[in-house]
Amino acid sequence: IFGTRLVVGNLTELIVPWASAKKRLADETKGLPEGTMLTSPEQQYVLARYDQIKGTLKDYAELAIQYGYLTLFVAAFPAAPLLAFVSNYIEIRSDARKLLDYQQRPMPTGAEDIGNWQVIFTLISGAAVITNSALVVFVMT
Repeated sequence: IFGTRLVVGNLTELIVPWASAKKRLADETKGLPEGTMLTSPEQQYVLARYDQIKGTLKDYAELAIQYGYLTLFVAAFPAAPLLAFVSNYIEIRSDARKLLDYQQRPMPTGAEDIGNWQVIFTLISGAAVITNSALVVFVMT
């Protein structure tokens, strides 16, 4: 489940915005003479808007799910941290590609901390201690 979610999630996160950007660009340049190029601001305008609420929420939810898989079942699958490292590296690069090439630049805003996500990560960590302890105790005996 962990590996499938990583592969499918990363592919759809790149392919869907890429196809959408290509379609929007083709629609926008349909009436222009052949060989006419859009300026950089025009190209940015054509790109899809980055939803700062849903986009950030989706990114944190994806990290929380991965952190849950990793911490809750690391005793059952010790190679999970290595896979998570590779996945996070790919995720960083795919998010950068998505934000730089396929979506409009988000407006910068300040934030004090990660908000309620800290509570979620703390709960997952507490559940992970119990789950891994139970896995070790019941498998070793």
